[in-house]
Amino acid sequence: WLADTGSVREPGDFSNLPAGEVFVAPETATGTFVVDGTMMPHGLLDAGQTLRFEVDDGRVTAIDDDAVRAEVETAAGSVGDAAYTLAELGIGTNVGVEELVGSVLLDEKAAGTVHIAIGDNAGIGGETDAPIHLDGILRDPTVYADGDEIDLPTA
Repeated sequence: WLADTGSVREPGDFSNLPAGEVFVAPETATGTFVVDGTMMPHGLLDAGQTLRFEVDDGRVTAIDDDAVRAEVETAAGSVGDAAYTLAELGIGTNVGVEELVGSVLLDEKAAGTVHIAIGDNAGIGGETDAPIHLDGILRDPTVYADGDEIDLPTA
């Protein structure tokens, strides 16, 4: 796990603004995730709108949204299956971000949210180099680690 705290003091350190997340490039995953917050190319999703993704062995195998699927398919045209990598799992920790506004870079930091990305993760410790990194934000997730529910920060 890596932490984006906003502290950039040593050569090679990085952050983005605003800071406030912990994240990892997952080794593998299988299951379903449903985005109900923000995701490009849509921005902030309408109330009740969701985007559903199926994942098998670390690869996204089904995307129920035509626009997102088209972006991933376009990237796959140049890098193949790497575009379908489940690239990132992140948890927002910035208690100052109190509502989603449609900007992925801001919204993924909102305390108590989770974001899951598809595509590139080479810059965050993963092994996939792809021309796409699409984050989807989940507004009110439940997160378990080793069978135990994790208390997420709240704004």
